[in-house]
Amino acid sequence: MQIHTTCRNTRMTPALKRVLEERLAKLERFTAVREAHVVLIAEKYRQIAEIVLKTKGKEFVCRAESRELATSIEDAAGRLERQLKKLKEKRSTQRLHDGTRTNGDESLGARRSAARAAIDREETVAVAKKPSRKSARVAQAREGAAPSIVAAKPHPKPLSLEEATLELTSNGDEFLAFVNSDTEELNVLYRRKDGDLGWIERGGRRRSRG
Repeated sequence: MQIHTTCRNTRMTPALKRVLEERLAKLERFTAVREAHVVLIAEKYRQIAEIVLKTKGKEFVCRAESRELATSIEDAAGRLERQLKKLKEKRSTQRLHDGTRTNGDESLGARRSAARAAIDREETVAVAKKPSRKSARVAQAREGAAPSIVAAKPHPKPLSLEEATLELTSNGDEFLAFVNSDTEELNVLYRRKDGDLGWIERGGRRRSRG
């Protein structure tokens, strides 16, 4: 830790320097401190100590005053210690809830963390390898297996031909069975290989919609 000091109306004695260095060294058990800026000010009976700690991505500032600079240094460092301790406990609680720590058992936490990462990777691979409906049909045809028959239910409410066309083109399905609101008969729209839509009316009449 680098310590920078500024003295106003006072001076840094060897005794104060020792107190300051020893007190700041105790703070490093809570977090990695990169540098500390300390300002010591003497104003008549007011002896002020202001300490600024710079850690990775965060800055802590505490100020204390008393009738002696050594006491002010102790008070300011004590307030910093409480802040750092509270922050460390908060981070430990977050890791505990994430399953990466269990009541201080670091080895168990490490195993849980590794297991969680492995599960996430397996789920990602499983999703990536999951075949689409089209590829499943192609594989089924190549293997010579008999296709499954799935009953198609008509759309729950009558649709015009334009409404049915819009729904089929937007939902990505292969076909749509619906009751034609104009004729009140069962119709089927399906996707053709040429990109157009096929239209089957009652009686088996087929039409094409471009």
